[in-house]
Amino acid sequence: MSRFESSNEFKDFIGRDIEEVYAKLFGAGKPVGGLRDGGKDIPTGLKDMPFVQTKGSIQEAYKFSEKSKEFGRFIPICVGEPGTKEEVVESLRSYGAWFEKDIPHRQELLQEYRKRRAEIYDTSRNAANTGKANNRTRWN
Repeated sequence: MSRFESSNEFKDFIGRDIEEVYAKLFGAGKPVGGLRDGGKDIPTGLKDMPFVQTKGSIQEAYKFSEKSKEFGRFIPICVGEPGTKEEVVESLRSYGAWFEKDIPHRQELLQEYRKRRAEIYDTSRNAANTGKANNRTRWN
């Protein structure tokens, strides 16, 4: 499947069902239990980004990015209706996030999220250099 045919199909999913939408998009398995970080990890089948998480709003994504800092590992985020798998993966690699196309000021928000990703990587690197790294996640 490369795209959801009906824009209403996505709107039928609520809560944890959004995780299933992205799991279906990536086609790499079912969401797995998280690490007390407020969500489930969705396998992507991608070596450079094995998991993503979904959030219901930009505000939730930003809150989650703060938790990522605490955990010392960046986890890419998807918010809203997915585009094609290729669009989602490109955005995740470029910005660390996919935000639904209809979100106002989407490009500016993605640029801001890219900065947050860099901050989390800097925090992780600094922690590793001082011997205070948090190794609670399965991937780098």
